[in-house]
Amino acid sequence: MRVGVHAPDTLSNKLIKQAKEMADNLQLGIHMHMGQTATENKYMNTEYNMGSVNI
Repeated sequence: MRVGVHAPDTLSNKLIKQAKEMADNLQLGIHMHMGQTATENKYMNTEYNMGSVNI
């Protein structure tokens, strides 16, 4: 099983951190779509100065 969230460009940093905390507490991994579109990559680089995988 995994904690599933959509994609970093559709989630707040807070929600991503909460998903990680939940996964850690349940000793599970996380399933997330990353780097799906050029728009996502541009957003992540503009908003966070890093790619989806790095966040």
